[in-house]
Amino acid sequence: MVNLLRDIYQDTKTFTSNITASAIKEMCESRNMIDKIKKPNVLFIKNINDSEIMNFAEKVASKLLHENSISSMKTNEETSLFDSTTDGEI
Repeated sequence: MVNLLRDIYQDTKTFTSNITASAIKEMCESRNMIDKIKKPNVLFIKNINDSEIMNFAEKVASKLLHENSISSMKTNEETSLFDSTTDGEI
């Protein structure tokens, strides 16, 4: 079934004549569903400039770095507070 769906999707005629009409119809419907999903994604990617992608990636990276630095600062502050209150004793 997977090979037949692939053949229909790629517009090849390698499948044999013993396939029922309902199976072919089902596979064609599956192909149409795949096309509906695939086409908007491809068009979306083609319409975005490389600079826009890079700007978006830079913003996301900056946000992640900022969040990581804040969490590490909190960890360092908590650690130093713990050390000062215990005076080295556990």
